[in-house]
Amino acid sequence: MLISLYKLIDEKAVYIYTIHDRERLLDFPYSVTTNWRKNTGRGRERTKGFTTVHEKNLYIQKVFKEKIKQGYRILYSFEKTNEIPIDLAKFAH
Repeated sequence: MLISLYKLIDEKAVYIYTIHDRERLLDFPYSVTTNWRKNTGRGRERTKGFTTVHEKNLYIQKVFKEKIKQGYRILYSFEKTNEIPIDLAKFAH
């Protein structure tokens, strides 16, 4: 599962925020990684582990809602089979 969001500030500032569950942690069965950066600059990354799918999905929903409230829009999303716990069609532009 991967969701990429963007926020256009002006012609010179684009913020990119990505949420994905492709990385695995040794001590947790489920994980979510978030990456963020401005323009083509060096980004930052945070990976958080979870013991249940439900906890993982709640975290994805929380982060997604926060970013939408901050003005981010969907740039790209990919899921294998109903992995994203959000109806992204509601947020398409």
